[in-house]
Amino acid sequence: MRALKVSTIVFAIVTIIGVAVIMGRFVFKLGPARIGEEPQMAGIEAEIASTNSVTDQAFDPAQMLPPSPVIEQPNTAIATSSASQEAMASAQASSNCAVSVAKPISINDWNNKGSVSASAEGNDCQSAIIRIEIKSNQGKSLFTMSAPARDFGMSANSNVDNLRNALNNALPNSAVRANAYPKWENDESKPFGTEFDKATYEKIRAQSAPVICLKLPSAPQTCIAANPETGDIRTFSRG
Repeated sequence: MRALKVSTIVFAIVTIIGVAVIMGRFVFKLGPARIGEEPQMAGIEAEIASTNSVTDQAFDPAQMLPPSPVIEQPNTAIATSSASQEAMASAQASSNCAVSVAKPISINDWNNKGSVSASAEGNDCQSAIIRIEIKSNQGKSLFTMSAPARDFGMSANSNVDNLRNALNNALPNSAVRANAYPKWENDESKPFGTEFDKATYEKIRAQSAPVICLKLPSAPQTCIAANPETGDIRTFSRG
């Protein structure tokens, strides 16, 4: 009996120890640790999932649309202003009657070609001032004369084309040979309006030098020639 009691007590002690080990290992150690870890892991996983979601949305090429292009509207004000300025400049040039006509012509001798020109400038074609000029082949001004456009037949209704035609008709196409003019024999036969003396006049005639005649509608014709000695341009005759 005594041995049976001892065995029973020992078995009971062993059983209690085994139960305590099992309870300590699985209930008090493993159980709480797992219960505490699960929320922490769940929070980390949720944070990672949230981060991946934001990252995917921010950098997903399918979600990234190109910015709307900025289209500049044409500046119609500048274009209109430019067109208006050109129209005004054209109208002003037309109303100003700025016209110029030039022709080549012999001056000192028949091989020496200079130019004769007529230019007009004014607010209108009737009051414009006409300047007629003879230049050497080097461009040096040798002779000038001026007259109002009305002397060329221009009226209040005249336009640029009318004035250009009048200037073109006023300029000679070529010079005249001096031997075609009458001989200066005495005072009674002195050429009208000449600025040369008798000897120089006759020398010009003898050389058959070029004589340039300019005709204004309201004035006598003025014919000029070059002095053979000095080259100065003077009136050869008028009429």
